[in-house]
Amino acid sequence: MLSFGYSVAQLFIRPVRLVRSFTPETLRADFLAGLTVGLVLLPQSLAFALLGGLPPITGLYTALTATIVGALWGSSSHLNSGPTNTAAIITLSVLAPVVPIDSPEFVTAASLVAVMAGIIRVIMGIARLGILVNFVSDAVSVGFTAGAGILILSNQIGPLLRIDLPPGADPITTVTETARHFDAIHWPSLAVGVTTIGIILLSPRITRKIPAVLISIVIVSPIVWFLNLKAQGVRVMGPVPPGFPPLAQLPIFDLDLIGHLVNGALALAIIGS
Repeated sequence: MLSFGYSVAQLFIRPVRLVRSFTPETLRADFLAGLTVGLVLLPQSLAFALLGGLPPITGLYTALTATIVGALWGSSSHLNSGPTNTAAIITLSVLAPVVPIDSPEFVTAASLVAVMAGIIRVIMGIARLGILVNFVSDAVSVGFTAGAGILILSNQIGPLLRIDLPPGADPITTVTETARHFDAIHWPSLAVGVTTIGIILLSPRITRKIPAVLISIVIVSPIVWFLNLKAQGVRVMGPVPPGFPPLAQLPIFDLDLIGHLVNGALALAIIGS
């Protein structure tokens, strides 16, 4: 009981200690670091949401809340507490066979699997199961990383070429469907995508002081606006709705849905450990 009370007290004491530890020097450094990360995280969070089959705005809210919670209560300043590409691709692969993509139920199911993964991680933390990750072999890590990269590349072919592909299609299906719809490729969208990728790859050779993703946004966004590529069919994000979205009512009593999502929630919990 005393241990539990101590843990609850730490929830309030830790942020206070963090604020009191600031000095003018560290505050300036943290401000510049936060500004840089925020500028990079903004487009990345939108992209990760699209990668997971979710509305772009959900990635922005996830990045905002996760980074604040991670900064105040995270166990290490080196942890990535924001959205990641692996979490996005796992979310899509888990939900696509169960819930129709681009439906309100898909967003609700994604919220449910996120809560389930969080509960599993809390249980793992209490049981001190994080040490099990140390027993994962290098072959598994390399295989997972390579597989995630292939899936991410496969899922971005459709948006890059702006052709309609089956939601959650495997890489082989993506290649065959892309070949079948080659005549439907939207070349202005492809040009914008290739230009952005090229800038990201070449920027580190010129300077490493400014993140490559930020450089690509600063260069490509004005080009899209100046050339009015939106009128030529290039999709743009558009205005971001103000305020926070309404809280979704999670289907916590839908045991059938929970049964389909539990394996994915476990995978998310383990990958995030």
